[in-house]
This record gives sequence, structure tokens and C-alpha cells, in this order.
Amino acid sequence: MSIATIFSNSSAAPLKRRTSRAGWLVRLLVLGCLSLWGAAALAEQPLPVASTPSETLASAVPESAPPEPAAVSSSPETSAASMPAAAPVADRPAEAAEMSSGAEDYKQLIRDNDVYLMSPEMWTAFQRYTAGEIYDFDGELDRILVKRPYLFSAHFWSGLVKVRRVMIAPGLHEYDQAIQDRFGTCIEKARRAGKTKQFHTAGMFYEMMCEAGLGMYNGIRGNYLKAHGNGRRGMELLDKVLKARPNLHAALLVKGMYNFYTGRFGVMTRLLMRLMGMTPGDKVEGLRQITRAIEEDSPVHYFTGIYAVYAFAPLASQRTRALRVAEEMVKRYPNNYYPYLLRGYVYEKKGKFKKARTNYRQGRRLLKGPPEAYKDIIHVSDIFLLDVRIHFITALYDRDDDSLRWLQRWGNNRQARYADAPLIANMYLGHLYSYARLDEQSLKFYKKMQSFPDAEWMKDLGKKYEKLPMRRRRPKSKKITGPLKPWLLKHPEIKA
Repeated sequence: MSIATIFSNSSAAPLKRRTSRAGWLVRLLVLGCLSLWGAAALAEQPLPVASTPSETLASAVPESAPPEPAAVSSSPETSAASMPAAAPVADRPAEAAEMSSGAEDYKQLIRDNDVYLMSPEMWTAFQRYTAGEIYDFDGELDRILVKRPYLFSAHFWSGLVKVRRVMIAPGLHEYDQAIQDRFGTCIEKARRAGKTKQFHTAGMFYEMMCEAGLGMYNGIRGNYLKAHGNGRRGMELLDKVLKARPNLHAALLVKGMYNFYTGRFGVMTRLLMRLMGMTPGDKVEGLRQITRAIEEDSPVHYFTGIYAVYAFAPLASQRTRALRVAEEMVKRYPNNYYPYLLRGYVYEKKGKFKKARTNYRQGRRLLKGPPEAYKDIIHVSDIFLLDVRIHFITALYDRDDDSLRWLQRWGNNRQARYADAPLIANMYLGHLYSYARLDEQSLKFYKKMQSFPDAEWMKDLGKKYEKLPMRRRRPKSKKITGPLKPWLLKHPEIKA
């Protein structure tokens, strides 16, 4: 649910979406290749070889506690143009040695680091981010890239976080140039590295991931032909990576996500995929690959866990597994808010709303302050998701007037920085009235979800709830729903 930073204040104009049905198809086709994020996220998230280090570089490089909310922001972009100019290859033997020795030194600490190419600084940033010690993850990577612009692995991860922001808020354009710089540079350097013996697999892996990232960005921006080309090249490279390293966790996750989501497409969409030259996946095989990716430890464990939960939880047969993954993430990352959001999401899918609320509140305590205190849309959207679910459950169980008015206020807020916020608030209002068996009012909220421009996924969701309301999807006892109807009828001001 989900891997854009906003530098304007909370009174800024709303962020407009640009999402057609074709756009969502393109997104889904390359979703698997972005499944290491997500960012948010963040995310979230998400080499066979030169005979000497200098030859390798010639190919690979051609040229504490969480901050207070008011201090949380995204760093200014460090574009390719602002990077230090690359020195001639012959003058950089030290950089070549660092690139190869860094991977070797961290091979024991970081599994498969000959592919992931985590430098000591990158690994420290990963550890601090997943531990909840820093929020500005791509800012840390950008600072590393100023010193070491040859690290194409850092270019990818920095670009991926920025794409997650644009996915959340396509109306933002502050990151467009930086995204193209990061992925373009990564593709160029990784492709050259892939021609060497030492960094052959790493080069293929990061070229694949950056093609997928660029494909996602192009899809968001409506450049569907470019996105299709990026996606096809990425999937071709993915098959080569898996042939070289069949147990590489990140590649298994990417392939698993692709198989899982495209395997759930309908007949017409699968036919369209074949006409586009892409083979639809197998859902069962996808679940098996995601399971393999999550079963063992890896440097991308945090991001693997996020996407495993989002894949498993919607399926009733997989919810026990989803909860097990979420529990492990909470245990492993106790000071990071996102695992609590994940565990709450699983409990909500299981119909255990009070347990879900407990987890959402735990996550909210770690992400302190109002949304206005944060410049990064990743945190703005995550705060809203925590808050809207807390208020929905509080209204449902405690019949709390303030929570009901909160949902109504956000349902009418067409100026929200997080543009999907009013749609989601109306969805939860529809659920609330559905549980009270006030079907006419419930349907009005579900229809209101469909009244916002360019939000195809929410429109489709609203139609699904019209056909099958929440009370029929996850029934609650009369002890809960019985008092709900008279309480809601006392609030005629709450309407779609």
C-alpha cells in the first residue's frame, strides 16, 4: 500500500493524479521489478570481469535517534550535473580498488554483496533507515554519491525512493530530473560493469532494476511506449540474473511479484500482455518465489518483508503467513513505524480491528507530530494511513463523535497534500455505514470515491464495494453493529 516529497507548505494546491487504465497496466507490469522498495517505503525496497581493479573501474565508471518532526525533510536534490566531474579512468585506480575490495570486505557481513555492492557507507545508511534512526534515506545516499559517483548501486537506491514519491503524488515534478539522472547513470555504469568478469552479475542486476525503475517513472508520466521498452529490457535481464544466481533473494522477489500480480490478471488483460510481447505470470509460482525470498536473511530483508505482507494479506489462505512475516518485522525493527502499520494491516484484513488499532497507534507514536510537520509526502501519506484507520476503528467500536467528524472532514478535503486522502476517507465512511446496515448512505460514500478525477484504482475499488459492501466481506457481531445505526442516525450532518 505504495512504495513524493513536497517542499511547499500545507496550504499548497492539491497534487493532481494522472492515472489512466493503461497507466495502471504499465505500473502492474513493472511492479515486480520495483518491489524492493518501496519506498516507502520506502519502499519499501527495496557482478563475471576485469583482470585488474583499474580495468574494472574503466568499465563500471566511465567518467542516532529519529529527528523531531519539524526537522524531518528531504534533502535538496543532487543532480548528475552537480556531481564532481569524473576523472580519466587511468587516474582512478584507488576508486577501482575500493569498488572491488568493498564488495569483498562486506561479503561475509552482507550476503551476495558481490551483486548488491553495498559500500560500508551505504550499509550504514540501510541499517539506520530500517532501524528507524533516519528518515531521509535518499538524502544520505545522495551525499555518498557526491563523494563516490561511481557507485551505481547507490544511484539505483536513491532513484527508487524518489520514484516512490512520484507514485504517491504524480503531480510533483521536483524529482523528475533527479530520477532520470539516477537511473540513466546507473544503467550506463551497470551496463559497462556487466561486460566485465568481476562485476558481470551485479551489472546485469542493477541495469535490470534501473530499467524497471525508469519504466515505472515513464508509466507514471504517461510515456507508455518508453515504459514498455524499459519493462521488456528489465524482464529479459531478470531472467539472465536468475540463470546466473537462481537463489538471489532480490531477483526471486522481483520475479515472484511479477508472476503473482500478472498471474491474477483477467483474460483480456493477459491477452493484451501477450500482444505487447510479455508473458503473463503464474500466481502460484509467484507466491512460491516470494516465500523463498522471505525465508532466508538477506540485505534487502526489510523490503522483501513489506512486499511479502502486501502480497499475502489480501488472500485469506495466506493471512497466517502474512502475520508471521509482519511479526518478525516488528521484532526485528521495533523502532521503525512501518512494521506496525503492516501488522495492523494484516489484523484488519483478518477482521481483528482492535488489534489492528493497537498496532496503528504503536506506529503513530514512532511517527510523531502532525502531517504538516513533515515535508516528505512518504511520511505525510503514511501518517494519514495510520490516522484514518485509527479513526475508523474508533468510530466503529467506540462510536466516537470526533473520529466520525475527522473522517467527514477528510472525505471533503479536495485540497489535501496527499491527493488520495479524501478517497480513502470516503471508503472508510462507506464501511462504517455498511456495518450499520445503512446501505443507501454507504453506497453514496462508495460512489463518492469514484467522483474524483484520474483515480482509476479507487474508482474500481468503489465499484467493488458497491457490489459487495464491507459488512458482507468481513461481518461483525450485532453487539458491535447494533448500536452503530442509531448513533449514526443522530449525525445527519455526516453525508456524502
